[in-house]
Amino acid sequence: MGKIFDVDEFLGNLDGKFMQKASTSEIASYLDDSLERARSAGERGGELNVLNEMIGFNRSRALHDRNAEVIPAALKLADSLDLAGTPAWVATLINAATGYRAAGDLPHAEAMYVKALAANDKLDDPNVRETAALHNNLSMAYSDIREFSKAETQLKHALDLLESLQGHDDSATASTARDEAGTAHLVGQAKDAADGDSLDVDIASTHTNLALVLLAQHRLDEAQAHSSKALIIYEGNGLTDRAHYASALACQGQVLFGLGHYRKSVEHFEHALELIEERFGKSSDYYNITEANYLQARSALADSSGEQQHPSARERPASVDGDPIAHAQQEHRHVKGLDLSRAYWEEFGKTLIHDRFSQYQSRIAVGLVGHGSQCLGFDDELSQDHDFGPGFCIWLTDSDFAMFGQALQKEYDRLPRSFMGFGPAPTSVRAHGADRRFGVFSIGNFFEGITGLQEAPGQQEYPLWLSLDEATLAAATSGEIFADPEGTFSRTRQGFTFMPDDVRLSLISKRLGMMSQSGQYNIERMALRNDWPSVWLSTCEFVRACSSLIFLVNNPISAGYLPYYKWNFAALRRLSSRMGMVLRDVPGQLEELIAASSAIPRGPERDGASMGRPIERMTVIIDSICRRVADELRRQGLTDSTEDFLEWQRPYIEAHIRSKEACLHSL
Repeated sequence: MGKIFDVDEFLGNLDGKFMQKASTSEIASYLDDSLERARSAGERGGELNVLNEMIGFNRSRALHDRNAEVIPAALKLADSLDLAGTPAWVATLINAATGYRAAGDLPHAEAMYVKALAANDKLDDPNVRETAALHNNLSMAYSDIREFSKAETQLKHALDLLESLQGHDDSATASTARDEAGTAHLVGQAKDAADGDSLDVDIASTHTNLALVLLAQHRLDEAQAHSSKALIIYEGNGLTDRAHYASALACQGQVLFGLGHYRKSVEHFEHALELIEERFGKSSDYYNITEANYLQARSALADSSGEQQHPSARERPASVDGDPIAHAQQEHRHVKGLDLSRAYWEEFGKTLIHDRFSQYQSRIAVGLVGHGSQCLGFDDELSQDHDFGPGFCIWLTDSDFAMFGQALQKEYDRLPRSFMGFGPAPTSVRAHGADRRFGVFSIGNFFEGITGLQEAPGQQEYPLWLSLDEATLAAATSGEIFADPEGTFSRTRQGFTFMPDDVRLSLISKRLGMMSQSGQYNIERMALRNDWPSVWLSTCEFVRACSSLIFLVNNPISAGYLPYYKWNFAALRRLSSRMGMVLRDVPGQLEELIAASSAIPRGPERDGASMGRPIERMTVIIDSICRRVADELRRQGLTDSTEDFLEWQRPYIEAHIRSKEACLHSL
């Protein structure tokens, strides 16, 4: 038998390599050698330790392809060791989930976190801080799929658990380590293990995560309160040497950017980048994402005069003690439909369910999703002429709908038709019967009314995915969920966000073809023919294709889908304002293109000079956009072609489509 594998020695050496800032290849080689030694020694427990550390290392260095093999191996080994019901099993599940999340495999990540939480609850004496860390991680998974209310709930659970420990020494049993994104997990990141010794760090990092979730919901004042609290904890307790301090700085930078305080935002990002470079290096995803946010803040500062407030901050609904409706009443401002719906649910819906249907309360989902500007968050005063007013949706499984759906609808119909000065809601011709915007629905029928399907197509049902246009998918995944105890509605809705990557690549190829044909080819040709209506039509086709491409390149899982045409630019502006998005300068160029096309003269005043100037300007803008798109495709590794004529990029994109299904290939 070979030499006995010493786990403590392995971990000590690994810590030493991190402290010495060893190269990625050196650490990877050490992990590979250690795995082979553990297997040769027949030390299966040691083998699992090495696999868990591999998962953490691969995640931190964005080596996701390696984790595609390591994670299943770790789970299989843990299962064969019969670790169910032990902390080691929970830790392995969490580590696997965090690896899946970092790789963008969000369905697996969420499932693993939920499984880990259930396993953790069954432990004889679950560690409080580790339980809080798990809630933190699950919240991040929910944030990734834009279930922000669920993410907020998980973080508040975590914060309550951690604050309950203040004044008690729980550090002796805590083995929590954390990754560079501010998310706590149990194992697989030896270099940050020291952070687990401080309860203050756990509390501060949870405040940071909560600030980010609130920021995603445009609740900037609440986000600033939590991000500032995190910094106070780090700086007031001498914890600025901890890895999470950089995350808190970057978070504060994002909040300040949202509030329009660009100079302070830049300062926080600069400080964060210094710390991230020192600890993780410039090649890490963590550094690259933070740098992209920093450059956006610096650009906004350069474009502004002084500490000018950002338009998104000026236009957002402010709050009075967290109540946007109360603020709107005071200032006679417009109330967003989602805010009105949520307040109506809080005021009347909760009582209705509790008093009349309490036995089913744990199975009832509530929110506002579907068609309409209020579900997209784009409604304004003009939107109130139809389908705007107090109301919400109640979603039930088919069996529950058959059991008590009609009775619940009758009780819903008895709720007040007016609320906070709004209502009754005037309904449009479309919003009746099965297409109504509010009321009680079975989950399957609700989504069938929007998409024609009761649930999202399977990951290999490519023709069905291609039959769903993006505006339909935007409607199916819009809005907010206020309550969903069992998660059935949320899972069904999430299914429509998980567009298969082969479908996404196929659509990217099609959009490149349309941009090339309409913009790089036909606009000038139709101008030479003096066919100006066709020039305008070609411009519209280019803008639509490019708008779709921006969402597809940013990936619908995080960016969502391009909505109904009239909200094209509202959606692009909102997407561009989000940190971490790519091609964020292109929407502004598209607006410039439309303005230039509007300058084309009509009627007898046309002459060669007056017609040529707008076309020349349009050509310059189109060329710039297409170069930016080609650069981004190269940056993402989707092409290595140097060509900027987008039609010639399509074979390179389609070479990445793994399926041979004919409908996915255009060439």
